[in-house]
Formats: sequence, C-alpha cells, structure tokens
Amino acid sequence: MIRSNRILTFVIGTATVSMLIIWMYDKLIILWAKSLGMGVEAFGLIPGMIAAGSILGTFLVAPLHRRFRNPLVLMSTSIFPVGILMIVIGMGGLKWFALPFPLWLAVWFAGGIVAPLFHVPYATLLQSESPREMVGRVVAAANALQNATMLFSPMLGAVLAGRIGVGGVFLLAGIVYWLFSLFCMWYVRRVLLGTEKSLQQSKPAS
Repeated sequence: MIRSNRILTFVIGTATVSMLIIWMYDKLIILWAKSLGMGVEAFGLIPGMIAAGSILGTFLVAPLHRRFRNPLVLMSTSIFPVGILMIVIGMGGLKWFALPFPLWLAVWFAGGIVAPLFHVPYATLLQSESPREMVGRVVAAANALQNATMLFSPMLGAVLAGRIGVGGVFLLAGIVYWLFSLFCMWYVRRVLLGTEKSLQQSKPAS
C-alpha cells in the first residue's frame, strides 16, 4: 500500500533518511561541546536551546504553511537549512573558525526552530495520504523503519568520529543532509507536484 502511493513513499523515505543522519551525530553533541572547551553548563543549555527553538518553530508552521501552500514543499524545504547549520557546527568542531558561546547557542536554537517545520507536515501527510482504516498500520510501519536506524546509525557515528573527529561527523552529516535536501526539493517540484499539475491539466473541462 505504501509503495503504491508516491507521496507516502517519499514522506516515509525522507523521514527515515533524516533520522539515519540525525542519529549519526545526535549522541555526539556533548563530545562536540567538550572539544570546543565548553563547560558543563553547555551540556544542559544546548538541548534546552534546541527545545526552546522547537517551541517557537511550532508557532511558525501555520503561517509558513500558508506561504508554501503545500506541506510537501514545506517539509522538503525545511531540510535545507538543517544541512547548512550542521555544516557550520561541523566546521566549528574542526576548529576552522571560532564563535562565542552565545552564538553557538543561537545556532542550536535555529536548528530547533526548523525541526517542527519538518515534523508537522510529515505527520499531516502521513495521515492525509493513508486510508482511514490503514492509518495505524502505516504509522507503525513508518515508526519501525525510523527506529531501525537507531540500531546502527549511532555506531556509524562513533566509528566515523574515531576516524575523522567529532567535528568531521557533523560536517559530513551536514553535507549529506544538504545534498539530500536539494534532491528532495527537486523531486517534490518536478515529480510529485509536477505529476499533479499534469493530471489536472489533462482533465477535460466540465
């Protein structure tokens, strides 16, 4: 059923790839902060800023949804700034440049803002594209795929951290996420929305 629906396949696949990338660096945030010489207070402030940003981002979903008009566009576009932020965090972790601690908190805060712009349209599309009697099964299948990434993605991040450093993991994740965002935006506009427009134009006028 999922494979027969292009939008469901894209939405679930995108969320799964995103979680694969996120779990690769998520457990390394403390090590990243430690590598930059941040104190113990950073270990609590960084997650707190991410959470605060997520709250603000939730309030931005509705006005941005009206602007983008389609949850597919909002969801795919929201991936782009996350990739940029992770690249900045990775470059900082590699000590290519230095920022004051408040600015680093602002970067993590911005990352928190973007998160709901992805997750809210994702949940909306998951339910709207699933038949009413199949919503539970579709959500369960999607959660199973995403939870499966937790089995090996953190281990991959740890192995990479040993080879290219903690900052290198963030940089690599950011580059991959940024490239993935370009593909997602292209696929939504040219394939998913393009197909819908073609079908609408091919319908005879009533």
